[in-house]
Amino acid sequence: MELKRVGLIAKLENKLAVQEAVKLAKFINSLDVKVVYEKNLARHARLGEGVSMDQMVADVIVTLGGDGTVLRTCMWIPNPETPILAVNLGRRGFLTEVSPEEAEESIKRYLSGNYVLEEHMKLSLYVNDLFAADGLNEVLLTSSKPSKLLGFTVSLGNDELARFSADGIIVSTPIGSTAHAFSAGGPVLHPSINAFNIVFICPLGPVRSIIVPSDEGVTISPLRKDVSMTAIVDGFYSKRIKPSDKITIKRSTHKACFIRFEQDRLKRSIYKIPMRDALTRS
Repeated sequence: MELKRVGLIAKLENKLAVQEAVKLAKFINSLDVKVVYEKNLARHARLGEGVSMDQMVADVIVTLGGDGTVLRTCMWIPNPETPILAVNLGRRGFLTEVSPEEAEESIKRYLSGNYVLEEHMKLSLYVNDLFAADGLNEVLLTSSKPSKLLGFTVSLGNDELARFSADGIIVSTPIGSTAHAFSAGGPVLHPSINAFNIVFICPLGPVRSIIVPSDEGVTISPLRKDVSMTAIVDGFYSKRIKPSDKITIKRSTHKACFIRFEQDRLKRSIYKIPMRDALTRS
């Protein structure tokens, strides 16, 4: 497998992540492969010139951090389907693949072709039919005034599904069903399902979630004209939503692509989540 350029992104608040990034960069350079540094990492670790994340063009991008670093990378890199090798220096690391100790060997395994590419559905947020952002996990709609209950009309395509009052609403992908949506009481979806998970936060009613196919867009229209909302995509992009706005969430035309060394590793880890968390709480 030919490898000419490797992008390197690290969580700067994590000193170990920065240290491991410097170490890994030396190893990659020793393979006669060019390292493209994210500009803040380059400046922070004095690695020379760097580029902004939205200008990072590489054959592979290596992230050093946790799931948040992976989500940020998926959102901002210019080619959304660039393979990502995620090194876990966070807490849970559902999206990550290897430990820091395994990073160098993982580069060798990639070069030898001993890996699989795992693709995951992403979603796109549109406001008044104008594209706003792509995300891997979710779109969260919450009140700009935390004490105010929100009202929504939820439609699938041209068909109205329901009207709800709730503190907020989450529309997640299958991979995002293990994140905020799960914490809000939603189900865990199998990663191979092309569906959206709609989860209502503290709803005034018995229905907490709805699973709908992702072939048609989910349209959410505010019912209250006296309360504005904020749309947040994967915790990194936010946009103020006026009461007159129409929010549409569609399946993205792009997918996220991850380098894996264990077949179906992510699927197996997902199904450990509810039991493990229940045991942790008990």
